[in-house]
Amino acid sequence: MQDLNDKINNGGATADGQLSADEWNQLPSEIQNIIEALGITLSGADLNQLGKGIAGYVANGAFYTDGGAANAYVLAAVGGKQLPPAYADGMLASFFPDNSNTGASTVNIGALGVKNIVNTSGGGKIASGIRVDLRYRLGTDDFEILNSPVASRENLLIGNFSINQRGVSGTVILGAGVYGHDRFKAGSGGCTYTFATSNNVTTITISAGTLIQEVEGLNIESADYVLSWQGTAQAQIDSGGFGDSGLVADTLVGGTSAIIEWGTGTISLPQLEKGVIPTDFVPRLIGDELALCERYFQALTTRVESATQQGTIIIFHTEMRATPTVSGGGAGFTSTGINADGWTGHQTTAASVALSFAAEL
Repeated sequence: MQDLNDKINNGGATADGQLSADEWNQLPSEIQNIIEALGITLSGADLNQLGKGIAGYVANGAFYTDGGAANAYVLAAVGGKQLPPAYADGMLASFFPDNSNTGASTVNIGALGVKNIVNTSGGGKIASGIRVDLRYRLGTDDFEILNSPVASRENLLIGNFSINQRGVSGTVILGAGVYGHDRFKAGSGGCTYTFATSNNVTTITISAGTLIQEVEGLNIESADYVLSWQGTAQAQIDSGGFGDSGLVADTLVGGTSAIIEWGTGTISLPQLEKGVIPTDFVPRLIGDELALCERYFQALTTRVESATQQGTIIIFHTEMRATPTVSGGGAGFTSTGINADGWTGHQTTAASVALSFAAEL
């Protein structure tokens, strides 16, 4: 439509400032096109048709039909709706793919140009018949997936730095493979960190080395997983390369343990979940978190009797992953029986002692 404002204000080519019929028809034609693109039949009895047309664009203007192939998705507007003139930062596009992706994928919306869809290598990120929501990122000139066909809310990481049965404090200096907070141990080069808690969120600050959590294979299904956290540290899954939160993903094999490793920087609210798009962190009840940690480690202070007093029986709070290794106790401390459910034993002199039971991976 041409610019008619100046002409209406007597600034146009004709002295009278009047519009010709052709010029005037441009305005109602624009309005009619909006209405008819939504499949609405023009009617003089309905003076709300323009509003209905605008509402139709708002309702599903970002929805498209797929006419492409696996890994190369070609989207078209629904019905007679108009497409945007160009990709714009934050532009949304939703569609039901006709084909699942098998590797790195692209999308072309209304012939605006082919753009990469990030984090689609390896396949399994786009499933046939399951809606995909995309968002355009101007800075990287690509689309990101906002949902995932295999997303899950289950966090496979345990501890959340909220459980500290070993009682580490101050500047924590760990040798290779030594544990600090429950379920977190130093990498091969050791680890030095401090920590602080505010509003029930514990933040770890790693100044040297790396910090690891090994995820038990029994908790892993064969699927894509994405790692996220808050903070400046970078992380990797199974030595796959360090990256920022939400950009670290891998395809894990069911029954095979996975190594999650963070480098220097800050970490809080770590989460490993199914899918390729991270979701908001969901905390567990503190009792549930503790019970999960006690599968691998339990610290107890209890009275251990002497042999002449028939010894002591301990029933673990939680069944442990395997028969644990016990440490602590007083002089003459002796185990007479131990398995994943409990311990029996004695020491020379009956007394209250600190014991620890470890069944870490």
